[in-house]
Amino acid sequence: MAIFHLKDYKPPGFLIESTTLRFDLHESETFVRSKIRFHRQDSSLSILHLDGVELEALEFRLNGRSLATGEYELREEGVRIHGVPEFFELESLIRIHPEQNTTCEGLYRSGPLFLTQCEAQGFRRLCYYLDRPDVMAPFEVTIEADRDYPVLLSNGDCLAKGNLANGRHEVTWKDPHKKPSYLFALVAGNLGVLEDRFETRAGRPVSLRVYAEKSQIPRCRFAMESLKKAMRWDEDRYGLEYDLSNYMIVAANDFNAAAMENKSLNIFNTRLILADPATATDANYEAIDSVVAHEYFHNWTGNRITLRDWFHLSLKEGLTVFRDQEFSGDMISQGLVRIDTVTDLRENQFAEDKGPNAHPVLPESGASVDNFFTATIYEKGAEVIRMMQTMVGRPGFRRGMDLYIQRHDGQAVTIGDFADAIAEANGEDWRQFKLWYSQAGTPRLRVEEEFREDEGIYVLHLTQSCPATPGQKEKKPLHLPLALAFFAPQGQEIEPLSSAPNDQVGAYATGGFGTSAEIVRNSEGARLFHLRTRTARLQFTNCHTRPILSLNRGFSAPIEVDWDRSSEDLLFLYLHETDAFNRWDAGQVLMAREIQRLLQQVGAFGTSATQVGAFGTSAVADEVKARDPWAALPKSVPPAPPQTPRAVFSLNPSLLAAFQKILLDENEHAGLRSRLLAPPSISYLAQSLELFDPEVFERSYHMFLRSYGCSLASACRRVYDHLHGRFDDRTDPEARGFRGLKNWALHLLGWAGEGIEIARRQCETTRLMTDREEALAVLAQHAEAEGQKALRDFFSEWKHESLVLNKYWTVQAALRRPDTFARVISLSEDPHFPMRNPNAVYSLLGVFGDNLTQFHREPAAGSPDPYSFMSEKILALDRLNPQVAARLSSCFDFCPRQNPSSRARARQALGRTLNEKLSANVRELLARTLKVLEGR
Repeated sequence: MAIFHLKDYKPPGFLIESTTLRFDLHESETFVRSKIRFHRQDSSLSILHLDGVELEALEFRLNGRSLATGEYELREEGVRIHGVPEFFELESLIRIHPEQNTTCEGLYRSGPLFLTQCEAQGFRRLCYYLDRPDVMAPFEVTIEADRDYPVLLSNGDCLAKGNLANGRHEVTWKDPHKKPSYLFALVAGNLGVLEDRFETRAGRPVSLRVYAEKSQIPRCRFAMESLKKAMRWDEDRYGLEYDLSNYMIVAANDFNAAAMENKSLNIFNTRLILADPATATDANYEAIDSVVAHEYFHNWTGNRITLRDWFHLSLKEGLTVFRDQEFSGDMISQGLVRIDTVTDLRENQFAEDKGPNAHPVLPESGASVDNFFTATIYEKGAEVIRMMQTMVGRPGFRRGMDLYIQRHDGQAVTIGDFADAIAEANGEDWRQFKLWYSQAGTPRLRVEEEFREDEGIYVLHLTQSCPATPGQKEKKPLHLPLALAFFAPQGQEIEPLSSAPNDQVGAYATGGFGTSAEIVRNSEGARLFHLRTRTARLQFTNCHTRPILSLNRGFSAPIEVDWDRSSEDLLFLYLHETDAFNRWDAGQVLMAREIQRLLQQVGAFGTSATQVGAFGTSAVADEVKARDPWAALPKSVPPAPPQTPRAVFSLNPSLLAAFQKILLDENEHAGLRSRLLAPPSISYLAQSLELFDPEVFERSYHMFLRSYGCSLASACRRVYDHLHGRFDDRTDPEARGFRGLKNWALHLLGWAGEGIEIARRQCETTRLMTDREEALAVLAQHAEAEGQKALRDFFSEWKHESLVLNKYWTVQAALRRPDTFARVISLSEDPHFPMRNPNAVYSLLGVFGDNLTQFHREPAAGSPDPYSFMSEKILALDRLNPQVAARLSSCFDFCPRQNPSSRARARQALGRTLNEKLSANVRELLARTLKVLEGR
């Protein structure tokens, strides 16, 4: 397995001045004629190497002269042209077979469509080319096809179109902007179109078109509105206008990724374009809003300014993810979007940081470029950008963005170029901060408090560390921007030092950058402490009562906090904190501690013991065992609801009272209430365990939910009855929030054993897919007969709607039931399950692989093994679509946390798979996991 390294980067020896392509599309073959003008940069080179994969070369011409066989050399990875001059034009004629291409890379067929996916290295499947992002050129493209394919699209503006003999026609497109090959796109088919218009701030009209199957055009309207909102937002927020006369989106059924930002011709997975209330959930609507904006924002952060090489992928993806998060926050609520963002980050990227495939935001090496498209590159990369904005404030970040675009428009640059622009525009020195890009792993912050009441002094001790990751045992201290606030016991926010200057709180940290560091305010008024050393001590004077500290507000640094703080303080923040994220996070810790108590009890009374790691710390575990941590309670906590006999575990009355207060508080945003009430996921909690016992964990988690639901059943019925049927005609954020709260109440009623009839009625009568899917999940989890009937009815109604059918696969793969694996086996063999469709594979096999308590469950003697099953599916998929197979491979990342028997099963399954012929994508990921399992 060949490994490539960041340190080996060399500028291209040749540049491309222009690219002219002609595609002659046929049902059984396609001919690609290219005419490329080159300019040699390195005078020592006389051989031109072009990338190419699975191409049939029919002819090469150099400056109009046909090349003999000995003048070029075909290789598995491309072609070498000998004796090239300084300036020259190379023509080639290539035959390819899109109809046989199952990889969804290069040019392939998706039903009746021809379409392309060229990121990262798909263009080399079209023709021989310098397929690297730092080679940029203008493109002119002509597409010829039968008139049965009336829509022929490529990048840029349409120059000409016309009919040809034999029932064929052609269209020519020209993109005047230089772009790398990965941004090329082509679509041909019989499509419908939704058209609209946008006028830029400068008054220039832009034609907007969304293409899809003709029957699906009415479902494209929400995506069109999302696009217009994103275009206006980018003008208002960053002063960035669109730069061509048209912008097109095409919805495709078979697409490996969510979407692709090809210049002026985005290609989208249908699940992120098509929506109406009967077929799409509220989560689908929010995803469409976000991803349409993301791909549009790439026009400036990714297309006009692109990356030098694929190691710097986060330059465009981290920045653009951050931009789409900010857009979603402005469209919905910054607080709610921040909670959702961090939930996803913790469940996926934190797990990646703890696994065998951990890597920095700026990787140093790799075996497959496709494997760079990870949660670390995207989500953690976005968090690094967010820290920049937090430190310099929004106006400062805008200054830095303006400088970045002014300096680098039209170039292929690096992460360092971006960071330098933000720093220089604000007079910052970010040499230490850039360690966030080169250092893997999730930092941990140990927090200790000290209050000397007689002196009126409050002291905060901070210690940062970072666990070892593969290839990086030693870690340097990072620059952590920590947003903080202080509260009085009565609930109001306070200033610990009244004598501090207006722009500073006045607390000092010894051992900081230089000799001391102050807590300062950024331009938005947020208090920040910049922790740059391993340890720091902050001392606050004139504290007449012990302040309640809210630290890392808004998740200002993507870290894990290790803090033995009292449950009383956490409950105070859960009820009174003004920062939505920290309020939510306090509730997450409180619920995690209750689940921890259950794990200790179930582990003691049931099967093998589970080692509880960082739900809190060992001190918190001792507190749980030694005393009631809720003895001293804020007076604002209302009485707890009575716990019913069906509650199999006695949850703390004060936490239950807080749940009920939030559930019934109509003055709170419904979307915030549903998030505050939802417990942390199994996938996040399990990361804190040194050894994960699926059965013990599932039993404990279910006991928590059952007790939670039983204790709040009466309040849940009130909320459900009050909200059911309201706002059904709306898809705006407020209506989505109310539906989310109503359906969380339904789930709790399901755990209480009181929601079956309600869910059945909702499933049968609702007109909304959101309510249908939520009710279906309740029935499938809690009621055997009713669940099976609801699933049969759902399948019968939607079996011809592939996007909706994906929800049928997902609901069953996500179940936490003893028969889940048997269901997944059966569904994977169902003739209606399309193994070649990425969406279907992710919906069934991907969701099952993420279902920790089921995928990692020890099989009974003589029963199928989930590890063997998944490894066989990965092997089969790798022969069809290596990118999809590689995504599934991550399900084995959690295997090192299993018991010895399960680790042995995983070693056997991976060993067998690695003995087969595999793509570099899959081999790289599975080999790393096996290495950890074997202790190497």
